[in-house]
Amino acid sequence: LADNLAQYWVLDKVSAFPWDNRARPAYQLRLVFEEFGGRRGGEVHLRVFWTLLSQQGDKVYLAKRSALLATTAQSSAESYVAALNQLLNQLSYELAIEVRDFLQAENNRAS
Repeated sequence: LADNLAQYWVLDKVSAFPWDNRARPAYQLRLVFEEFGGRRGGEVHLRVFWTLLSQQGDKVYLAKRSALLATTAQSSAESYVAALNQLLNQLSYELAIEVRDFLQAENNRAS
């Protein structure tokens, strides 16, 4: 997820927790995975509750739940893992857009 977000936001790096406290990020994105799995040859699900927090983690800017679904192409382990990876990529894209839109709105309010 961190690598995907860095690519979407065109950043050199997005740090995954735990990070070095001497270089605490400006924002925290916390994810609580409620469901991530499914059946080979069937549906796979990803349900996550996520929050965008201030640098110290004491202010919530966004709080949302994402629920995604994919279907495995076959009953093989490779197909199952590919479907799970597809869900992670979809989640990364969704997070990137939501956070980007929030930060752009914040910057517009500040100017």
